[in-house]
Amino acid sequence: MPEYREMVLAGSLPVVKAFLAGLTLGDGSAWDILFHEECGVRRESALHRWLEKLHVEGEETHVLVTPERAVALVRAVADAPARTGLMISLRADRPVREATLEYRFEVFSREGAAAIRQALAALPDGVVAEESEAREREDPSGRGVEVYAPLHEYTGSGHGRLRGPLGRLVELRRTWSEVPMMQLEEIELVYAD
Repeated sequence: MPEYREMVLAGSLPVVKAFLAGLTLGDGSAWDILFHEECGVRRESALHRWLEKLHVEGEETHVLVTPERAVALVRAVADAPARTGLMISLRADRPVREATLEYRFEVFSREGAAAIRQALAALPDGVVAEESEAREREDPSGRGVEVYAPLHEYTGSGHGRLRGPLGRLVELRRTWSEVPMMQLEEIELVYAD
């Protein structure tokens, strides 16, 4: 069973957040809701986002909820216009099988490279590294050169992709965003067939 379902709701982020806050408060239990904009998950193409900004397409908010909560959300969205006057509708509902996260780094100290190697070695259960590559280069002529100079005595660099459960990659992206010199792409969703 998928860990999350991606649900695309017609409506702006503030309106959808308020609607979901009311829904969870009324339900009386905690909901695990992830908003793409807040947790680094990629939405549609740049063209789609551009058309949305030009109001050619209505605003959409992408949320990720557990499958159990998706049922209640579908029901609440269907009732929303009549009960609240909010013009919220469900545009898409897709089960998420897993996710991927691409990263790259370039550091100019052995300590920085060691911190990144440590982060890569401590992947959570279910998360695997794919196509990862790391390189180290030493150039004695760069000895004593400052950090922002074009030549460095030591350079560690690499890139790769992580694949695994969405919840774990969201948490990993949050943690790794604090690692200096680590550049992270947005998380890509892999949908169940």
